[in-house]
Amino acid sequence: MNVAIDFLAGLTADLVLQWQVVAVWFIVLCPIAVLVQKRLPGLAAGLCWLVLLRALVPVGVGPAPWWGWHDATAVWAALPTLPHISMPVSVESPGANVQQWLAVALGLFLFLAWLLAASFLLWQYQRERYRLRRLAFGAADSASIWMKSTFAQLKKQFNVKYAQLVVTDLADYAYTIGSRRPVVVLPASMLNVEPELVEAVLAHELMHVKRRDDFKLRCLNYTRVACCYFPPLWFCARMIIQCNEKQCDRAVIWQSGIDRKRYARSLFAAAQLHALGSTAVMQLSPGELLVERMQSIYEPGALIVRSVWPVRLLIAAVVFVLFPAHAGMSGASSVRGLISPVPDARLSSGYGERFNPFVAGEVNFHHGVDLAAAQGDPVQSVGTGRVLKVGYDDVRGNYVVVGHAAGLTASYSHLQRSSVAVGDIVLQGQHLGAVGKTGRATGPHVHFELVQAGQAVNPADYIDFGRHEG
Repeated sequence: MNVAIDFLAGLTADLVLQWQVVAVWFIVLCPIAVLVQKRLPGLAAGLCWLVLLRALVPVGVGPAPWWGWHDATAVWAALPTLPHISMPVSVESPGANVQQWLAVALGLFLFLAWLLAASFLLWQYQRERYRLRRLAFGAADSASIWMKSTFAQLKKQFNVKYAQLVVTDLADYAYTIGSRRPVVVLPASMLNVEPELVEAVLAHELMHVKRRDDFKLRCLNYTRVACCYFPPLWFCARMIIQCNEKQCDRAVIWQSGIDRKRYARSLFAAAQLHALGSTAVMQLSPGELLVERMQSIYEPGALIVRSVWPVRLLIAAVVFVLFPAHAGMSGASSVRGLISPVPDARLSSGYGERFNPFVAGEVNFHHGVDLAAAQGDPVQSVGTGRVLKVGYDDVRGNYVVVGHAAGLTASYSHLQRSSVAVGDIVLQGQHLGAVGKTGRATGPHVHFELVQAGQAVNPADYIDFGRHEG
């Protein structure tokens, strides 16, 4: 039972931290995507995909020096890291039990809410996709000879080999479905329209086939389902769909040589007939995209469609490499709001020179502070961070080292026991272990040290310990 409670409490902490990190990515990258989407839809889509992928990956993946957790700057620095599930200690005190049960309740609520929302969205998506597949693969084909001939010419021009054409009165709009056996479906209303309109719609759908957009958008929809815990990410999915359609339009013009104005007029006419749809379900209606697509087609210099993936790779390199480099803020001003590791402890020995308690008359330098408390009292993390070391030696006894923002690390020594593992992400106030007297100690206490950029600093400059020696 205690293991399950500890697991759920730790899971709650991880979920909250994940939400915070994704929020920072969203706030930083999505405004850039909005600004560049008209001229550079590939760049905008790449930025939105990065946000979605960040949401899929639990916090903690990445090179160890590139994380830090305390405020927004620290979260920014922590973007590429991923933890094990934290396992806070079960401490036998009323306050700790209440906090732990609240964390368990919150964890269960968040998990059940996500499960229900994800299940509903997945059911909705699969149901609609099944309907479209049944139309594509089961409906009788009523395509005219001219349509089939035009379709075959466009397939050859776009170097598409396996696509099939189906025209049926059961379809409401044109769409493409399938990756291994793609099918372009047109509504029967397209049989009675101008040939250039049909050619434009067929070219657009075949370009979706060539670009394997059905597979990409299936991945997008599954990602959207998995990331439903953060509703603003739906904006990212929406923008990716918009940019996908714009890129497809530009690719058609680039590779077919069709006149931009003629192509735009044809798509507009198709939209008026409600014949122009999308490549996958759960997407935008044609009306929502029409104005932006027309602007994108007419935009001067809009035919720059090459080098999309190199641009996306460049974005990824900038985000994963350069962003964390800005995390190296130093000084106490960049690390605010640290709390005492043992709230009710007495400061029995401060930072600086003192008489050695084990060697009479010897003076040495004390690189931390000693916090005296009852054996078994909970020891908590002074701030949000990542566990760097957990171990035992003859001097420090059981110890835990946690890394925080701005290059700050905190160590907790002489613990009775530790309850975290290397790599765990811990929130401020989360239990790390219990007060003890392991190692070289005269009584139950915690030896607490802070190290800033490799140098020991006075913890009292960061934390108000309240009760002093005496």
